[in-house]
Amino acid sequence: EDDDSPCTARMLSTAGRKEFHNIYPAGDIDYFTFTGVAGKEYLISTMDYGENAVAYVTVTDLSGKIVAAQKEDGLDSWISFQPEQTGTYYVSVKHWTRRYVTSDAQGSGTQYAISLLERTPTIYYVSATNGNNLAGNGTSGNPWVTIGHALSNANATADSPVSIFVSGGTYPEHITLREHMSLYGGFDPSTW
Repeated sequence: EDDDSPCTARMLSTAGRKEFHNIYPAGDIDYFTFTGVAGKEYLISTMDYGENAVAYVTVTDLSGKIVAAQKEDGLDSWISFQPEQTGTYYVSVKHWTRRYVTSDAQGSGTQYAISLLERTPTIYYVSATNGNNLAGNGTSGNPWVTIGHALSNANATADSPVSIFVSGGTYPEHITLREHMSLYGGFDPSTW
């Protein structure tokens, strides 16, 4: 496959369709590209691994800075990514072992599938300084005060992901982030 550098990266569809690829030769890295839109969420999944395939997936911006990464030990892996800016992003896939980031696996048994799905998340807001769990509704103008309350009131599914924007502050609570939820912090509640 002629996709061994960012210059020759293949454009990924954002419709969630699977594309099948193979690692060859040993140490090969496959590159893909897509245009990410600020405010959208992108679910990048690798699956259907061959018996010698284990993926290490990274997302980088145009400058080469890693903005998301995921490695998986023989299971399907996914990255949920929300770009801060609209622009070109690259996805790279290579095989790894527990000992080395790049393995010698190649050819037969190193096949994998990749997909990219663009979604529009529902956004809820939390502010320690001007939020209210009783009177708030989770909007930017009327945020909740605790992250836990936002998590309890947000219904996230694969088709309807949720992003929770949290203003800068101290939140003395223990939380568990559920599937299809993303948490982003450090916002100024006057500008979100």
